Amino acid sequence: MKKITQSSLFIFVFSICLVTIADYTVLAQNDLPASGVGLSASYQKEHLGIQLPVWLGQKFNLAPTFGIIYMESISVEYEVGIIPKIYLKKQIVSPYIGAILGTIIGSPIDGDTISDFVCGISFGAEYFVNQHFSISIEAELNGTKSDKNSMRFNNPGGWNLNTGTGFIATIYF
Repeated sequence: MKKITQSSLFIFVFSICLVTIADYTVLAQNDLPASGVGLSASYQKEHLGIQLPVWLGQKFNLAPTFGIIYMESISVEYEVGIIPKIYLKKQIVSPYIGAILGTIIGSPIDGDTISDFVCGISFGAEYFVNQHFSISIEAELNGTKSDKNSMRFNNPGGWNLNTGTGFIATIYF
């Protein structure tokens, strides 16, 4: 599996932003996405994920999320979850609060499969560059219940509280 570096991801996202901004037009309030489906790529530290946000109302979307982390000669981890978001204001820069509920399934090279459960809250803002493209940044507070054999947080079978930040780019259809 080819390794994606931070610099190559940054160049890719920066290029998309430049192309989109070059075609930038000022949005009217009613030009913001309020229905339909999107495709998001999220980036957090060394983790890449895919989200599929579905607008279920003027200020609410629900996004199934999927991720994979490959650690050479150690393990492969899969993430599956759901992320509901409530937008506080619907405008070009839209602040939101969200929730995170999911599981991380680890398959170590030599060992048993482990499952850690994650729940958390997030707060962020989504900048709608145009009707079909947005970028977001968010802060998270997550609680994790570790599997009895998990060493993810060096606390097998215990509860862990951690923070995170994320960058998300979304294309709306």
